[in-house]
Amino acid sequence: MNREVLNKPYLFLALFFLCFAANAQQAGKITGKVSDQNSQPVPFANVAVLNQSDSSLVTGAVTSENGNFTMGSPKVAGTYLVRLSAIGYETNYSEPFKIEGEGYSKHWSSLTLPEETQSLDGVEVRATRPTVIVEADKTVVDIENSALTEGNTALEVLEKSPGVWVDQDGNIQLNGKAGVLVMIDDRRTFMSAKELQSLLNSMSANNIKSIELITNPSAKYDAEGSAGIINIKLKRGIDTGFNGSVNLGYNYNERNSYNGGVNFNYKKGKVSSFLQADYSKRAQWRDLTMRREFITQGEGEYMEQDAKNRHTFDNVNLNLGLDYEINDRHTVGFMVKSFNNEGMVEFDVETFNYGNQDFPGFVLADNELNEENANNSANFHYIAQLDTNGTKLSVDLDYVNKESEDFGLFENEIFSSKGGELLGDETFRNINPNMFDIYSAKADLTKPFGKGKTLEAGLKFSQVVSDNEVRFEALTDGEWVLDADRSNHFIYTENIYAAYASYGFPLTEKISVKAGLRYEHTIAEGKSVTLNQVNDRSYAGFFPSLFVTNNVSENYQIGFNYSRRINRPNYRMLNPYYLYIDRYTIATGNPNLKPVFTHNVEVNQTFKKKYIVGLGYNKSVDMFTEVPDADVDSRLVVFSPRNLDDTHDAYARFIFPVDVKDWFSISNTAVVSYKQFSSVIEDEKVVNERFNTYFQSRFSFVLPKGFKFEMTGTYIGPNVWGIYRMDEQAWVDLGVKKSIIDDKLSFSLNFNDVFHSRRFQGTVELPDQNTNIGNVFSSQSLNFTIRYNFSQGKQFRVNTNRGNLEELNRAGGN
Repeated sequence: MNREVLNKPYLFLALFFLCFAANAQQAGKITGKVSDQNSQPVPFANVAVLNQSDSSLVTGAVTSENGNFTMGSPKVAGTYLVRLSAIGYETNYSEPFKIEGEGYSKHWSSLTLPEETQSLDGVEVRATRPTVIVEADKTVVDIENSALTEGNTALEVLEKSPGVWVDQDGNIQLNGKAGVLVMIDDRRTFMSAKELQSLLNSMSANNIKSIELITNPSAKYDAEGSAGIINIKLKRGIDTGFNGSVNLGYNYNERNSYNGGVNFNYKKGKVSSFLQADYSKRAQWRDLTMRREFITQGEGEYMEQDAKNRHTFDNVNLNLGLDYEINDRHTVGFMVKSFNNEGMVEFDVETFNYGNQDFPGFVLADNELNEENANNSANFHYIAQLDTNGTKLSVDLDYVNKESEDFGLFENEIFSSKGGELLGDETFRNINPNMFDIYSAKADLTKPFGKGKTLEAGLKFSQVVSDNEVRFEALTDGEWVLDADRSNHFIYTENIYAAYASYGFPLTEKISVKAGLRYEHTIAEGKSVTLNQVNDRSYAGFFPSLFVTNNVSENYQIGFNYSRRINRPNYRMLNPYYLYIDRYTIATGNPNLKPVFTHNVEVNQTFKKKYIVGLGYNKSVDMFTEVPDADVDSRLVVFSPRNLDDTHDAYARFIFPVDVKDWFSISNTAVVSYKQFSSVIEDEKVVNERFNTYFQSRFSFVLPKGFKFEMTGTYIGPNVWGIYRMDEQAWVDLGVKKSIIDDKLSFSLNFNDVFHSRRFQGTVELPDQNTNIGNVFSSQSLNFTIRYNFSQGKQFRVNTNRGNLEELNRAGGN
């Protein structure tokens, strides 16, 4: 091991603790954040400091895109107050506060600016608010105020977000790119795509406040996620005392599903706590057709498969946490999350062989898969406000335990190609227990230096230990016999050392810069006990990031972003396991899989504070994807992940909202991209490239008598990913919500994929085989939900800074 490289993270200690030595006397200032009554930031609001004695103006500022403001403090001792105003909001005032003299500072964690109401035909109507807010480093999607929230799951709402596409297996793309890091409340979910899909399907969308889309994360975030980060922010109560909500829902998609949940918040004195619990019984279905043509065998040599998948699962999702304010500057707390999932999949496959009489003419497969998953995590956090100027230290300790077990039973009946005679049957089973323990510790320090200068620095260490065993057995003469060639026991350990520092400062009056550098060193060992094979790997890298923003004028801003990212293989991809799918299809891992390194460049222009035009380019090295390898003699197709050559992705993104009336708005997002993937397969260079278009338009109506209505239309043009080519898709979603009793009781009805047009059709063209895939699934659904909200007391804020783990998203396969 290269000890010099391993020790490099500690070079950042000097930067990390530099902030403590920078406490020279600074001029006093007034800082804070302005939010609406739903805790959403209010950008470009006017903040004025008035003298309480005569209401004369002393100083003022305008909030940034994330609602923050900073201004110099009055130099004369006295009593002052802050006046808040913005278009579409009611003017509001702070409580009076005292300034002791020159150098004195004042900070508000949050000031509230209520939305303005107006009368329409004698009925109070609240104006629509923006559903998409573009900030300097991210795009924020307002979920809390959407009529499409009620009755839908977190997954259904996520895939309605601009630029987000989720396939039927839970794989997520952002602006047409895979390799997305998904976080909930700034913390990694520690799940594979399939497990994350189950979690989000179990979570009510009513628990979500907003979704942050971060295409170019700063150095503060883990370097994982070559396509960027999706951060799902959950709601937290804002009232003292006891408050929350209760909901019940029903879903029909040709099958019946049910769900219910509670969301409780409690604050008294220095204690703030919350509890969220959801239960759902979900039923889904999918019909799959596949045609495999074996080119090297000659014309007319092909196989057709028709599969029906019926999936029923029970989910229990629990989140609870508590914060204790030791004093005004120090807070400690903990959070516990638990997700348990039990499901059964019935997967029946009919296989027809054509063109070769040596193969069975027809194979009927009756497959059943039982799944049990448990994901439990605990977080301890400490936050300290080290001075009145905003210096903050946060420490997070995390532990995650994940256990799962899959049990698959596969029964095949084999018929001859002539006469359809039963030739025999065969029965197999797969037993796959899986365990992960993940430990993580991190510390982050933020130090403002005045005049818009801020230094951030941090350290992180994580360790992953996984144990996975795949047992494949065949029923022979009434006895289950282990097939050693198809079984495998795999143990994986991984340590990641990370450190970062970033510095933000104003270059000129209009230009601001934030530059950061992150270092990550990975040391891993994969051991196949069955094969007596050990794969050691150690790799390190620097991940720079740069953000430059130019406020050219009040109505025009331009920003430049750059970052280098990494996408590590999930742990199951590195496991040389054998997963039986059907008689002609298996999946395996690849212990030699390399991580993907990506360079991301993006330029965003903002016109009139709401119209966005963005241009971006990404280059990835060693991008990995699943590649089918066909044995034409047996017609067995083996799917395994492998690294491709360089990939290129260029795109243009447009966000253009239209405010038709105060009560009617349209939010539009369009992405035009070009993707190119290349690799050498079967000694031939394969290039897969295509232009793609994405368009989403959301119509929002706020109507009299407590009604909200929304309609979203989404179109995804022909697309490519890896070696796969996908046809176009388009669908429409509708939602209506009615609130009564001062918005305490609400009823909602949602109709997803109204025309059942969301269908997947794709092809794979390789030197030795062509495959056509068709997929129809339970995307069309009707949801009904009833929700009751209760609250009382004064506003408070529960801290949601719960760490930033990144390891468990790779803890499993897709």
